Amino acid sequence: MPSDEVCDGADNNCDGVVDEGCCVPSVEVCDGVDNDCDLAKDEGCGCSTVETCGNRLDDDCDDSIDENCVD
Repeated sequence: MPSDEVCDGADNNCDGVVDEGCCVPSVEVCDGVDNDCDLAKDEGCGCSTVETCGNRLDDDCDDSIDENCVD
């Protein structure tokens, strides 16, 4: 019987996908994502007033990475 998905290595909701939507904790980086799975994005990151192009980080903490950069 399907149930809510639980991060336990099983397909609890019987949709053919195991643990979808589960966060796997990693080191927090300034990228607009909750990398450490604590429900807060980019905590501890110092926000700049400008975006540094090419570093794949959200330097200005606006949830966009390398925006307004020319490739």
